[in-house]
Amino acid sequence: ADYTQALKLNPTLGEAYAGRGLIRIAQDDWDNAIADFTQQITFRHNLVEGFINRAVAHEHKENFEQALADLAQAIQTDPKETRALLYRAKLQAKQENWQAALTDLDAVLKLDPNHSDALRNRAEAWLKQGDDKKALADLTKALEQEPGDTSLLTMRAEVYYKRGNLEAALADYTAAIEQVGSETEEDAWRLYARRAVLRQENKDTTGAIADDSQAILAIVCAPCSFTPGK
Repeated sequence: ADYTQALKLNPTLGEAYAGRGLIRIAQDDWDNAIADFTQQITFRHNLVEGFINRAVAHEHKENFEQALADLAQAIQTDPKETRALLYRAKLQAKQENWQAALTDLDAVLKLDPNHSDALRNRAEAWLKQGDDKKALADLTKALEQEPGDTSLLTMRAEVYYKRGNLEAALADYTAAIEQVGSETEEDAWRLYARRAVLRQENKDTTGAIADDSQAILAIVCAPCSFTPGK
């Protein structure tokens, strides 16, 4: 759509500013995207989207305070807007404001208790706060929503390992390896290499050697089709 032409005909057309702003985000034209979303907000077209999208542009310019302010406006406009709450939590986490991140993630999960992305992010925040038990609970619940997610499985495996549950950690790495067919070879060798370490620690030298061999095969076989072993 020719949004610029539309705005020449009607300079108060909020939806045209919104559309052009999204195009400018795709072009990494952050300053002009901010200008367009500001006009979208001025003419009160879909305020929540305008605030969220302007926050995205501000974040890319590393204007974190402005991004947080926009997200606060989005949440004030619609307190049940989980996208804004989750986005603000991620920005808070990026700045290591863990308690603020947890507050927003709690709000998301109050609205949607099975929100897997919020559960994942809250688990990361709990880990940063040193609460392995709560992190483990959130990761387990997230895996109920996404049982084949390798990053969730490996995160939980490391929490189990930290808590001294080597068998559970190995089980999660094994489950992650079973999903490896849809992952890259780099992901495959890292999974095998880590499980090899855990197997060696569990006095399973044969299994550790087999995993090391699979890790090497995954690296060597990068240009070809890699079929994971068990």
